[in-house]
Amino acid sequence: MIYIVNTSFMVAPRIHDQWLASLRKDYISRLDAEEFGNITFTRVLTERPEGHFTYSLQVETQDLSGYQRIIQKLLPEYTDAAHKIYGEDLMYFTSLLKRIEL
Repeated sequence: MIYIVNTSFMVAPRIHDQWLASLRKDYISRLDAEEFGNITFTRVLTERPEGHFTYSLQVETQDLSGYQRIIQKLLPEYTDAAHKIYGEDLMYFTSLLKRIEL
């Protein structure tokens, strides 16, 4: 069974470039080091401008213990530090998905 931990980030334009560099350096590199499954990072494109950038970061894990490790340890470590730097200019939410074979 494959679970996907999806975190959506909404980022104000004024912090975008700095935030993106920090996400890659501080969080995605940490996820890579933990040897989860595939990591997919995408920008959400919309027809109407919202005044911010939206991204989706999806991390595959084989079991729920991987999900717990992400939401209880890895994500809070990153978001606590990021919140101190970016404040309300960075918002996020996380959801758990289960892959269904077609």
